[in-house]
Formats: sequence, C-alpha cells, structure tokens
Amino acid sequence: MNNILIVSAAYPPEPIVTSLISEALAEILCSDGNYVTVLCPYPSRGLNIKDINVIPKIKYENLEVIRLKSYRSPKSKIISRFFESLSFGLCAFYFIFKLKKKPAILYMNIWPIFSQLLISFSCIILNIPYINHIQDVYPESLIYRLPNISKNIIHKTFFNIDNYISKNATGLIFISNKIYINYTLTRNINNVSAKVIHNWTDESKYAYIPNRNDVCDYYNIKKDLVTFMF
Repeated sequence: MNNILIVSAAYPPEPIVTSLISEALAEILCSDGNYVTVLCPYPSRGLNIKDINVIPKIKYENLEVIRLKSYRSPKSKIISRFFESLSFGLCAFYFIFKLKKKPAILYMNIWPIFSQLLISFSCIILNIPYINHIQDVYPESLIYRLPNISKNIIHKTFFNIDNYISKNATGLIFISNKIYINYTLTRNINNVSAKVIHNWTDESKYAYIPNRNDVCDYYNIKKDLVTFMF
C-alpha cells in the first residue's frame, strides 16, 4: 500500500471539473489498495450559500480528506484570486512539512501560480516526487487581463516560476495535444515525463434537460434570451 497525497484546488461538493477529477482519481487509487490523503480548501465554487458547509461522506476507509482553512475567492477577480492561490499554497506547504510519513508521490491539481510554487518547493526540499496537472497555460492566458505597463515584467517573472515548477516535476499531465506541444516547446521541457490525458466527466449527469420555461421561472431569467452550455 502506497501513501499518496493529492493536493486539489477544489473537491466535492463543488461541481467543477477540477473537483470531479480529483475525486475520481482519489477513489480509483483507494480501490487499488493505496492510502490516499486529499488536501483541499473548504468549498466555494459553483454552490448556493446553503450548500457551502455540506461536506459529502467519504466512501473509502483508506481515503482521508483534509480541508485547509485558506482564503477563498468565489468571484473571478485577479487580485483576490492571487491571494487565494498564495493562501492555499502556504497552508498546504505548512501541512506537508508537518507530515510524519512522507508520501510516495504527490499529485497536484491546483490554481496557478503561487500555490503550485509553494507546494512544489516543499516537495523539492523533502525529496517528494510530484506530478503537476496543467489545466491551462500560465502566464500566457493571464496576460490579456493585465495593464500594458506591467505585462512584460509579470510575464517574465511568472514564466520563470512556472518553468521552475515544471522542470522539477516527476511528471506533467496536459489536457490536450495543443497545450502539450505549446507548453513543452516554449519551456524546452524534454527530461520530464509528460502525458496527455483528456479531462473526463460523467455524462449521465447531463442526460436529463429540464424544461426551459421551468428553469427560466426558477432563476428569474428572461425566456427570450439565447443560452448555451459548453
């Protein structure tokens, strides 16, 4: 039985992709006989206020989910999201250093870029192999949201941080071939194991489509608006 540590930016009851991927991975690893510990923040994404404190029961005896009391930013505001990443990274960094038994490997599926840096740094110091699941390319996808005067400085700084994280990883997971090619070429990564694994979800959750009028009435939405889901 291996001790495996999963550090996830979200975990059920949050319904977002990161949450569901981390849960599915944790459960399959437990079903294979491993002892899995999940580090995650308290829920804050895609939930009603009344659901935030509703934590689902754990299905496996060899699975432990530990919620860290880090700062949370449900709204997508750049400064608060930076602080959220830094806060969670610091909490996870402190937790990893307190571990009595070093995990065989650490998998992280977390928000860039400060939390990734702190967690990977703790792994490097403690000689813990880690896998980084890359859902988006940072800082490239961030630059368009920044003032022109700061773009070059922030891009160079964050690019170097991201490069440091990836080149010290045991493995990298990408969600598409295009991201894999772009990322490995721009960062000259050739000595790290890299795999493309497409994100997955349970499509049966979307098999039933409720009546449009009922949904519009429930959420008080105008019925003549065009809506779509992707």
